[in-house]
Amino acid sequence: MSGQSDCVALPITIKDVEVANSRVKDHLWVTPLLSTPSLITRAQGHQVFLKCENLQRTGSFKSRGALNAIQALGEQARQGVVTHSSGNFAQALAWAARQLDIPAYAAVPEGTPVVKLNAAIEYGGQPTFCANTYESRLETASQIARERGAVLIPSYDDELIMAGQGTAGLEIADQLPEVDVVVCPISGGGLISGIATAMKARVPECVVIGAEPAGANDAQTSLRNGSLSKLADVDTIADGLRVPVLGTKCWPVVKALVDDVITTTDAEIAATMKFMMERTKMVVEPSGACAYSALCNNDIFDLQVIREKFGSERRPLKIVAVVSGGNVDLTKIPEYFQLI
Repeated sequence: MSGQSDCVALPITIKDVEVANSRVKDHLWVTPLLSTPSLITRAQGHQVFLKCENLQRTGSFKSRGALNAIQALGEQARQGVVTHSSGNFAQALAWAARQLDIPAYAAVPEGTPVVKLNAAIEYGGQPTFCANTYESRLETASQIARERGAVLIPSYDDELIMAGQGTAGLEIADQLPEVDVVVCPISGGGLISGIATAMKARVPECVVIGAEPAGANDAQTSLRNGSLSKLADVDTIADGLRVPVLGTKCWPVVKALVDDVITTTDAEIAATMKFMMERTKMVVEPSGACAYSALCNNDIFDLQVIREKFGSERRPLKIVAVVSGGNVDLTKIPEYFQLI
């Protein structure tokens, strides 16, 4: 489904990702690739590596884009920055703003996990609650921007954010240059847009697959139909993946560079969280477990792009599954595990 980048000018290029990396590399961790026999066995024998963004500063990949955006804005951001976020980007922006001693504000929807909200406040963020709709979040953030003179930074649909998130892809390419497939969670599209940009430039033969909850499969629908689709409703425990439509800037990148999207159920995500806790000793949030869960619960050789690239005979592939975050509300874990 990908391959259109030769004739379409995309919002970001590998140069943007490389510039972002030069801005953020001295402030962030190079997160590890983790592989164990149990991870491989559960993933149908594929040689799986987890890209552990749950171990990144602020507990998710979001700090990459947040720091890149603030660094790039420079003096424009001196009066502060504001975003709207269900938690991970709010705390990432607060952390990044603190590095430059500037205020950070966030429109936070009701029902945001307490662990994410508390972390954002501890990093110096100033939250304002709003209704749990995209329109309310954007309206509240825009009002804060006007009142405070702050710069509004989207959590995903922005070139600086996408480029910053793409630095994780540069790391994957350096850590495992022989990688066959990268499976990455997809919501608004910022992370997968950046990673796909990096992977297709650094490892052109790599297949990039998106993963999303079955109850929030707008990206799969959009990519397979060839047009941007918005869901009327989303239903998933993965609070970081509840965006009902891809960002308008992310969509061209996804359409051009992402090869396909697979889905996984909430019960499968919960079972994967439990498995990762027991066997890798990592606590991950539902969104963070999505990519590995989708990989384990789909036969990727059912995908046309995989058969075209590697042949129809099933064989082990080298696959990176991106663990996007670990900011889980521990009080909800029993509720999640009841789904199994």
